[in-house]
Amino acid sequence: MQKTLQRTVQFYWLKLRNRNSVNRIKPINSNLKYWNDFLEKLHNESIENRTISDTSYDGITDYKLPVLVVYEMMHSEFIQIVNKSNGNVIDYADNADSSELLAKSSAYAFFPKFDLVGRVSGNGNRSIQPLESLLNRRLHVDGYQWEAVPVVTVDSIERFRTELAGLKSTSLSFDTTPFLDPQANITGDAVDYYTRIANELGTDIHVDINLSLGKTYRKKDTPSKFKNLLFPTVIASAKQEKKAQVSGVDFAGKLLELNLVEHPVVEQSEIALNPDEPMKLSNLIMHLIDICNKRESDLYEITSSALS
Repeated sequence: MQKTLQRTVQFYWLKLRNRNSVNRIKPINSNLKYWNDFLEKLHNESIENRTISDTSYDGITDYKLPVLVVYEMMHSEFIQIVNKSNGNVIDYADNADSSELLAKSSAYAFFPKFDLVGRVSGNGNRSIQPLESLLNRRLHVDGYQWEAVPVVTVDSIERFRTELAGLKSTSLSFDTTPFLDPQANITGDAVDYYTRIANELGTDIHVDINLSLGKTYRKKDTPSKFKNLLFPTVIASAKQEKKAQVSGVDFAGKLLELNLVEHPVVEQSEIALNPDEPMKLSNLIMHLIDICNKRESDLYEITSSALS
C-alpha cells in the first residue's frame, strides 16, 4: 500500500517594480534560457557564495523546467531525535557533525512564459521572501526591486449576471462600513438590514451569510427569483473583496460555481510513495514539475486575461 503526503503548489508572477512608484513595472522578458543560465551559474559556485544569511540556494537544470532549490538552515540547539522503534530520545547536538546543518527545503520551477514561477515547500512554509532576496541580490536592476506576486483569478460579476440562470446557494461576507467613495456603495435588502443594526449599536459589524434553497420548491422560477433578490447583496460583498461565492445552474441546465472575489491560484495534491521509499527532495521536485506542467495552459490563460 502506498503512503501519501499532501503538498500545495503556489504560483507567482515575477515583477520588477520601480522603487519610487508602486505603479511602474519594468518588463523582465525572461524565458527558459534566461533562467537556465542564471541557475547553472549559481550551481557552479561554492556553497559559501550562494548562501545569504542562513539560506543557501542551488540551481537544477536537469528537468523539463529549470528549478531553484532553497535551503533555509535550522539551528540545532535543543533539537531532539526520537527513535520510534525503541522510544529513545537523544539530543541532536550529541550526534551531529559540526559541519552539518538541518535545512527546510523548498523548490521553485520557472515557466517559459509570462515570468511565472511555481513553488512547493517540504514543510508547508509559504514564505516567498527567500526567492525575492536572491533575485534582488543576484539580478539587481538599478531603481527596481524584484517582487513575487501571487497569481490570482476572479470570476467576473458579469458572468454572475449573464450566465447564471438561477441561484441555488450563496456564501457571502461583508462589513457595514461604508465605502469612502459614496458612489461605490451598493445597497441591498440584507445590507440595509444589517446596516440599520450597526447604526443602532453605534459600531460597524461583520456579516457572514450562507443561504441555500431547499431540495424541493413549488415554483420553477424560484432559483431565478432567488438570484434577483440576492443580486444587490452579492454585488456588495464582491465589491468589498471579502467573500462572494455563488452556485446555481446556467442556461444549459449545468451546475455553475463562481467565486466573485479575487483569490490565489494554488494546486493541492498528494505525493504517492512506496511504503519503504524515503521522502526525498527529488520526489518533491518531481511533484512540482508535474503540477506546473498540468496547470501551464490554465495559468497562461489567467495571465493573458490579467494583462488584457
